[in-house]
Amino acid sequence: MMNSATPRIPTFTGRWFTPLDPRVEDVEIIDIAHALANECRFTGHTKRFYSVAQHSVLVSSIAARAAQAKECGKSYIQTVALWGLLHDAAEAYLRDFSRPLKHGWAGVGAAYRAVENRIMDAVCDKFELPHAMPAEVREADERLGTTEWRDLMKPPAVESGYYAEPLPAAIVPWRPAEAKGRFLMCFDAIARGWFHNGEAICVTPKRLGEAFAWDLVEMETIERCAWTTVVDVITTAINEALARCLKAEELI
Repeated sequence: MMNSATPRIPTFTGRWFTPLDPRVEDVEIIDIAHALANECRFTGHTKRFYSVAQHSVLVSSIAARAAQAKECGKSYIQTVALWGLLHDAAEAYLRDFSRPLKHGWAGVGAAYRAVENRIMDAVCDKFELPHAMPAEVREADERLGTTEWRDLMKPPAVESGYYAEPLPAAIVPWRPAEAKGRFLMCFDAIARGWFHNGEAICVTPKRLGEAFAWDLVEMETIERCAWTTVVDVITTAINEALARCLKAEELI
């Protein structure tokens, strides 16, 4: 029987995670990728399934591009890219919480944010990130939210609550297995700090994903593999995709 004093949840990799008392050693990137890939944005009310994992990959790209445009150093761009990828990592353990409740209802929202902040602190400690969210990530999250509302929601009579300028390109949702793979691929690219001619490869997951040719990959087979094997598969695919990207000079 679970001890009610320390409520915990089982994770995809077989760990136990205690949301109210998160431990750094219980944070696992594969658990985060898996859970976020199966979590739909806007509490599931999108026209098509659109995962928090895809949202996270796109925020990472947008935020890192913004840092790069400011001519920030490589280390800072890496920090921004990783923070962007993990900015919703707490939702892997709490699930998404609708925006009106999270920010508009003092009692429930405050309690949720307090738990969310503790989990994010553990995530930041695990991946050696500063606890404060970079401004580029916050701005990217708002801009992508506006774009998601435009492309994925049926506009009601009330305002969306997003006021940033949307992105010009339309969002094309990925299926969960693809989102999970791209999330892990992006994480690995950022961790390796891949750069070319002063530009960060980690800010171009779309190009890497295209080079990976996801439609030709048996994602169901990958899902059945041991996850140590999957990481090797993804790493090999990234190396091959990187070589093709560099050859074609399609880095942005």
